[in-house]
Amino acid sequence: MKSASGIEEQVTESDFWCGLRVRAMAGTSVIMSDTAENQAVYPQHSNQREGCGFPIAKLVVMFSLCTGAVLDLMIAPFNTSEVLARELYKHLQPGDVTLADSALGSFADMVLVQKAGVESDCRRACAFASKSG
Repeated sequence: MKSASGIEEQVTESDFWCGLRVRAMAGTSVIMSDTAENQAVYPQHSNQREGCGFPIAKLVVMFSLCTGAVLDLMIAPFNTSEVLARELYKHLQPGDVTLADSALGSFADMVLVQKAGVESDCRRACAFASKSG
């Protein structure tokens, strides 16, 4: 995401929230064109009869709350769990806070984030704050 990194380079510490970069994570699903290629990779929901539904993909996005730029995204078949978002943790750095909904607030996520040197506090909404320095 070259354009995102270019925008992020222009941000100064005065733009941060409480001195921290806020990284927001959100998940959603999208209905795709009903092609054989899409059905093969992103099958329709299992409660739909074959030929009566559309391929569905799950998306999880990490973006900068300061700039609105998408930092990274993951796409997978609809039946993939929210653990798909764990692939995005690699972008966390000291001085970051990551906000996410409670789907990412499991004890496993807290441990994984702490192993990366990040503090976490998860409730209804989830906030992961990295250790400074």
